[in-house]
Amino acid sequence: MYKKIFEGKKAVLFDLEGTIVKQTEGYRKQALEKVLEKLSLSYIDLEPFFVEGAQSKEIWEALGKVNQEIKKHEIEKLVNDTKKIFLELVKKRDLTVTEGFWDLLYELKMERKNKVALVTNTSNNVVKIIIQKLDLVNAFDVIVHGGDVKKKKPDPQIFKKALKELGVSPKETLAFEDSYPGVFAAGQAGIDTIVIWNGKKKKKSFKGKIVDFSIDFTHYLGKMDDIYSDYFAKNVIETKDEEQEISNTL
Repeated sequence: MYKKIFEGKKAVLFDLEGTIVKQTEGYRKQALEKVLEKLSLSYIDLEPFFVEGAQSKEIWEALGKVNQEIKKHEIEKLVNDTKKIFLELVKKRDLTVTEGFWDLLYELKMERKNKVALVTNTSNNVVKIIIQKLDLVNAFDVIVHGGDVKKKKPDPQIFKKALKELGVSPKETLAFEDSYPGVFAAGQAGIDTIVIWNGKKKKKSFKGKIVDFSIDFTHYLGKMDDIYSDYFAKNVIETKDEEQEISNTL
């Protein structure tokens, strides 16, 4: 069913937060809210400013441009305070991988012999904690994090670095991303992208080389070599087999 998407691919790149693990996006927002609370500014609505994939500094700078109370504070300190609280939340709270990830990883690495990489804007100290908690330390051939590049997503630099380390071309690569900056960056690097979609963002707002949208990884399990005609034929055969079993029991 998804043969056209995976055909000819030698490497698959995964974003971390919002893609492999979804809970951390909520923890980032909670960290921002806790800092606002300490400043007695909890009345400020973060929704218009909080966009998945955006960095804390970008959010605080945007808040400072529209709120005089934020301007009174040093942005760098607010960013550091947010990072500290976020790190504590990640350490204390539970984390789970997005449904279907482990099975997909097995199929890609063991059955299709694809190389896999983690490509994330997240800083190295946070990446280490998350992958340890999720038992992902030895899962990837390459890990490229935010500290490895001068320009993060939406700049394509981080993807180009991953391609170079893996020794593959953009055409031979597929990316899984969830955020606007991530999808755009992958597209700018010439990489086909599957969007791990939250069901809320407008699909047309994503800009890049998008080949599919999915809420998790389960849709691709056992279907990476199937074409649509095979998929439909298989469904028809399975349906007939089920009908025959029912008929035999009557």
